[in-house]
Amino acid sequence: MIKWVLLGCMSALPLYFPFLSWFAWIAAFPLFWMLDRQVSTSSTYCYFFGLMLASSFWSGGWHSDSTMLQWCTSGAMIALQPLILMLPLQVVRLMTRMQSARATPKTVVLVCVCTVTIDLLFSFTPIAYPITYWGHLFVYADEVKTWASVLGVNGLTFWLVFLSGLCYCGVAQRNKVLGCVAVLCIVATYVMPAVGFDRDTQNVIQEPTLLFELQQDGLSGYERWQKIDSVVMQQTANTQAPVQVFSESSIVHTSTLESLKERAFSNNCVYIAGYIHSMPNSDGVGQNKLVLIDQQGQMQSYSKRWLVPFIEYAPWQVFVSTPTLGEGPTTYMPGTSSNVLTTRIQGQDLSVIPLVCLDGLFPLPNMSSPDKHPNCIVLLSNDSWFPTWPGGNLVAELNTFRAHEAGCNLVRVAPTGVSGVYDVETQTWRTLPPETQQAQTVPVIGRQLRTIYESGGNAFPYVCSLLCVVWLIRERSRATRVPSSEE
Repeated sequence: MIKWVLLGCMSALPLYFPFLSWFAWIAAFPLFWMLDRQVSTSSTYCYFFGLMLASSFWSGGWHSDSTMLQWCTSGAMIALQPLILMLPLQVVRLMTRMQSARATPKTVVLVCVCTVTIDLLFSFTPIAYPITYWGHLFVYADEVKTWASVLGVNGLTFWLVFLSGLCYCGVAQRNKVLGCVAVLCIVATYVMPAVGFDRDTQNVIQEPTLLFELQQDGLSGYERWQKIDSVVMQQTANTQAPVQVFSESSIVHTSTLESLKERAFSNNCVYIAGYIHSMPNSDGVGQNKLVLIDQQGQMQSYSKRWLVPFIEYAPWQVFVSTPTLGEGPTTYMPGTSSNVLTTRIQGQDLSVIPLVCLDGLFPLPNMSSPDKHPNCIVLLSNDSWFPTWPGGNLVAELNTFRAHEAGCNLVRVAPTGVSGVYDVETQTWRTLPPETQQAQTVPVIGRQLRTIYESGGNAFPYVCSLLCVVWLIRERSRATRVPSSEE
């Protein structure tokens, strides 16, 4: 059993070592090896347990101030998550009657279809963490990452599993043609970025440039809840740019929010900040919001859609959620809609896609319209609970998939983690030093590109899955007709 756990841990190594990104496609090999060797269900679980354990390492061992209940429930979640990850293999085993199932092109197609279907089903619930998206293993492969503008992370997941399966079948069955075709497609994916798709000059919409002042408060733990309001008011005393951006949960009290509205009007600037909203008459229920306050003192808001299980809410209400965030609500309600926040500043339109923390790890919903295009993505996070772990950098890199999906630059602000601007065209970061309290003014170029993913969403994996199902039905019907014809 230990060897399968170790094998699962090894499959997650591309998340931590950039030089292994070239071998990310091999990570799906064990899926087909387990089918080919008819590995037991318990060994399959151990493999995915190792994968989940290594993939969740970035969380930094959970919060240092976690209660025993939260430690136990977080551990239970890692133990239950493999049951979700192994669903595609179990479904394929059931459909092919495991005793005769081998790694063939048909089973490869079945695994791809089931993987995409599971991703689709769990995209409607916050139960699963986004490790179900195998495409995230390409996080450090810049050329492959550009294909997110065409395929999205779901499409990259389908492509990774499909090519990996075909390559394995070519090796296992000694089919040189199949193996060579798979290897050529893999190499082409790595060396041919999506040039003709997301960098087509005809798709350039507008390029306004605005100055954003990123405010990093440098606070963590319970100290942050005690000092954050006063720090925010100090940071807004001297405005250096027309747009100031603060991190997640940087406004705790309603009085601070009202003061910022007045200050936005007097300073003639726009504030974008995280706000912990305690819902009235709700017995400790709140929402984790991103608010945009314009120079007229008017406020627009977006509520976080993907909540952190056992930290911001208790799944199925089995456990009582006692968040380690500090004070404030005892449980949170997720947002139900995705909206673009818009205003005007210095004669230019400012239109941003708002994301909060875990939202940045899931495929981006379509928020554009033919007459209104977002300028950039603003993502507010709270990385103060793993400042000394590799989690901050890894999560920031995973967030860049959203920039490629939308075709616009990413503005990210966190208390002690990675705060900066990611340029989607040059694929480079301009960041502030971590774990410090400081502000930096950076120019942010507005929306540059119109992507295929923005128009079609996850059409590629779903259409491919539909075609695969049609092909499988056709093959099944052909196989059933053969005996009758011989008779």
